[in-house]
Amino acid sequence: AFDQFSETVVKSNIKIRINQIISENINSRNIQFNEISIVNRASDGRIISISINSALINTILLKIEEEILKEFENSSMSVGMPIGNLFGIKFLSGVGPKINVKVLPVLVTAYEPKSELISSGINQSLHRITTVFEAEARCIAPFYNTNCRVKTTVILSEILIVGEIPEIIVS
Repeated sequence: AFDQFSETVVKSNIKIRINQIISENINSRNIQFNEISIVNRASDGRIISISINSALINTILLKIEEEILKEFENSSMSVGMPIGNLFGIKFLSGVGPKINVKVLPVLVTAYEPKSELISSGINQSLHRITTVFEAEARCIAPFYNTNCRVKTTVILSEILIVGEIPEIIVS
């Protein structure tokens, strides 16, 4: 009851703010996808490789992490929780006066860039670069406290690679 209520509220609030920080950071830099993933082609136009601008990705991610930490550094939020939620009994959930639950973002951010190649049809592949941001927060109420983890995934780049389509398909 308390764990579920606080985790739901905290996750949504923190996730929204983290996504805003990520979006603001990427938009303010005016970064184009082709700056992150560079498609190298042969003289006949075929794709021969995709280069990833790791330095740019690391710069972006470090700045985002820095802004997330700064945002939540000395902040806390209070959330009104119905007292019935403290007892863990379903029929009391949402019943009674609200008590203040203090949320302390104990932000341990971590991010993990990931590059993947996904089959996307006949002779088509999707190259995607994503990053998962993870943070942790602590919820404190009278007689209770709990930790919750917040994860959000950001797509940094996607490129659809279209190959030649065979004239005959045998199945």
